[in-house]
Amino acid sequence: MRPNVCEFLRACDEKLREDLSPHQRRMMTVYKQHASLEICGRWQEIFDPRLTVENPSYVFAGPNRYLTLNTAATIRRFYHSIAAAKSSVRFLEDEEIYLTDSGFMSEALYRIYLPGTTAKLYGHDVLETDGYFVETRWAIVNWRFDADARLVGERIYPAPTADLEQVDEKQFWTTDEASVILHDEIETRWIELGAST
Repeated sequence: MRPNVCEFLRACDEKLREDLSPHQRRMMTVYKQHASLEICGRWQEIFDPRLTVENPSYVFAGPNRYLTLNTAATIRRFYHSIAAAKSSVRFLEDEEIYLTDSGFMSEALYRIYLPGTTAKLYGHDVLETDGYFVETRWAIVNWRFDADARLVGERIYPAPTADLEQVDEKQFWTTDEASVILHDEIETRWIELGAST
């Protein structure tokens, strides 16, 4: 059975039900909005000043390379590449969030939806490039925020190994499908986050 896309970030939803400080609650709300925009293919909106500082910084500490993105332009290209590869939809399972006033650490099992061509591009041994796949990989991400609860940057530490499962097309999630279902929730959250400055 295909999982419910409205529950793709369960640990964040659970955290938002806790008695958080206003600053911590806003960080979690920004996190939820950022992740929702990403899986819906609306990555351009991640750079809205309510969510992200003008010049964020990302670090990817992968098993075979260490990549630093220090400008909004390079990070935009990164998100564009994910959207172009049709690998934006991801569910976070068994996520643990360690929240502080300056950000949080998240450890989770990522289930990333990949068309066959992208799975092959990502290094998987795929025979059916017209098939549908889910990559499962553990990752730790350090999310850093400023005093206004805007994202300063991410440090991402993916596990060196991943599993790949082929699924039926009916079990597969696309960004277009996620975008339709999550649209109203995203728009309501924009109102909660206030007017753009």
